[in-house]
Amino acid sequence: MSKILITRHVGDHAMNILKSSGLELIVNPEDAAPSRQWVLKHLADPDVGAACIMHSQPSDKVDEEFVNTCNANLKCVSTFSVGYVADITVMLVLMTLRKVGYGIDLIKRGDTEPANIIYNSSRRRDNQDQIDADFSQKYGIQVRRVEKDQLASQADILIVLCDLNPSTKDLVNKDFLAKMKPSSILVNVARAGQIFGAGLDVITGEPNIKPDHPLLHLDNSMKGEPLLAEVKA
Repeated sequence: MSKILITRHVGDHAMNILKSSGLELIVNPEDAAPSRQWVLKHLADPDVGAACIMHSQPSDKVDEEFVNTCNANLKCVSTFSVGYVADITVMLVLMTLRKVGYGIDLIKRGDTEPANIIYNSSRRRDNQDQIDADFSQKYGIQVRRVEKDQLASQADILIVLCDLNPSTKDLVNKDFLAKMKPSSILVNVARAGQIFGAGLDVITGEPNIKPDHPLLHLDNSMKGEPLLAEVKA
């Protein structure tokens, strides 16, 4: 029988849907991130045809080791970000700018406003400039890779999308925030300073965030629903 690897219990409703598939479920038995060894062992199982990766922590990080370990029959890997982060990112930007109504009207009218995109990534490919040029031409916007300090000083809206690992922990720190424009917006949908506002879907220390956490009481800080649900719980 084919199997589905699930690295975190995804709630009774979703689990019941998965169970109704008739496939065998391999579910992480711990209420925490699984060990890396546990994940890799099951990825190598030739009967595992799909994997639901739900932590985005080093233990189930999709990297070269992860891909090379996957058995030849594994056809689908889904992550926690699929179908969720894009929506919440846009809404956090609009909410932090106090322009939710404007954004809704913009979508209804079908209007678009061109913007320049600058970004930073963990490594620069040999053909990075050509990749950016092709993307810019295809979508009619300027896209270019810049270094971290340039990103901080030039961005009007900065969205943090990287996963949490030793190389990205505290990536946005006091020094980084000090380089940002006073009018800039910071939206963190990954796992303060002289900026106008922040939209936070994740805060360091989750899920152990108490109601008296300073970030929960700032007028210019917008919190995503999952974070607020954890605080209320």
